[in-house]
Amino acid sequence: MAQADRQTTGTIDIATPNLTIPVSQSSYDPQHNLLVEASSGNVDPTFTAMMSTNPRISFTTKLMTVLTSMGIGGTEFTTAKMWLQQLVKHGTRNATSKNIIAATGMVLPRTLSVSQGSPAELTFDLIALSTDGVVVPITFGTGTMDAIPTALVWTLGPVSLNGTAYDVESLNIDFGIAEMVEASSGNVYPTFAAVLQRNPKITLAVRTADIQVNLGIAGLAQLSTDSVFYLRKMAANGTRVADVTAEHVKITVDDGIHTIQNMSTSHPERALTNVMITPVSDGTAAILVIDTASAIT
Repeated sequence: MAQADRQTTGTIDIATPNLTIPVSQSSYDPQHNLLVEASSGNVDPTFTAMMSTNPRISFTTKLMTVLTSMGIGGTEFTTAKMWLQQLVKHGTRNATSKNIIAATGMVLPRTLSVSQGSPAELTFDLIALSTDGVVVPITFGTGTMDAIPTALVWTLGPVSLNGTAYDVESLNIDFGIAEMVEASSGNVYPTFAAVLQRNPKITLAVRTADIQVNLGIAGLAQLSTDSVFYLRKMAANGTRVADVTAEHVKITVDDGIHTIQNMSTSHPERALTNVMITPVSDGTAAILVIDTASAIT
């Protein structure tokens, strides 16, 4: 029997906001809620039907500037395509590729993670919506994928809490978004999505145990000097973009609390102290301020 087609990862292409995103991972989940019914004491079910389908596309990218368009609370999108590049038997890639298309919906940031010696990565969910609950929110097609954007990569940068710099091993942000996705009128497909709550958390692995004294057993409030977390932009065919060049990522917290989570060590490794920063809103500034075109100061 002849072998079937094969595909591999492609880009995520979004019409609005206008983005072509290189990805390191992507997935599609229809999220079926299947009704299976038995009755009258029967051992086997006698009825099945699709109660609901809440499809979404998830992806991971190293392109930090995507946050400029997506924001920390997500945004509406139109015509998002998850491309699957066609593999050529005895070759490389076909010019014609397959895609999974979400006509409209909401895109939400999930996590940002980076560690020493590794590139930073962002994860997102694209929640596909129907226009009326009956029109399918996902379709499948073929076409020519847009050119993959020039690779841009960031890595771990300096961190300071209340103006004190710390030597960190890793930085992770959970954007803490809880969303509502709803259908109505008995329809199978959702037509509404919104953010119900945003409760971000930043976690650090710090190499010095001195931070335990500085933050104290009950934690330390975010003071008047903002806490700052940088991602360094890496230079293509080089090392790092100069600190004075406004191409790095700067994440700022101006209200909240810093707490020690735990400290662990094992022979013969060094000790690491895990710290959590819990931002809160001051009613004026964003709960997390992210600048994707900043110098490191």
